[in-house]
Amino acid sequence: GITEADQWRLTSNVTLGNDLVSQLNANWERVDTDGFGKLGTGVSESSGTFSFPSTGVWLITFNVNGHVFNTSSSYYNASIYTTTNNSTYSEAALAQTSAYNSGAGTYISASATFMFDVTDVSTHKLRTQVISIGGGFVQSNTSATRTGLTFIKLGDT
Repeated sequence: GITEADQWRLTSNVTLGNDLVSQLNANWERVDTDGFGKLGTGVSESSGTFSFPSTGVWLITFNVNGHVFNTSSSYYNASIYTTTNNSTYSEAALAQTSAYNSGAGTYISASATFMFDVTDVSTHKLRTQVISIGGGFVQSNTSATRTGLTFIKLGDT
């Protein structure tokens, strides 16, 4: 069965400029909403870099909610970046937006997933990134996840 499962969320909105790439490297917390259930040790985070407690194949889901200011030219990407040498990161998964124009801007949502084969916990790590054309922000909340990561270890490699 599954021996590791964890969730993290962004706790402070991230403002995005027009045509700006932003790594989400601050303001992460482990989910602590009433009823949250974590299995095992869970992942750890430092300056937006996530490390794994054990080797194996991990299913990672990155959900992003946000707002784009320019409704006539809105574009939003959410990406998972991984490294297997603790140095060079490459894009492992990309999600583009779906949007709803409320008249006051465009609300977006994107979800990227990746199955990461972690063969060495000291070198295999993960980061996240968003891109906005049209300016806006990434939504956050400390009591209910708006933007977050889910980690589930599917099994050993």
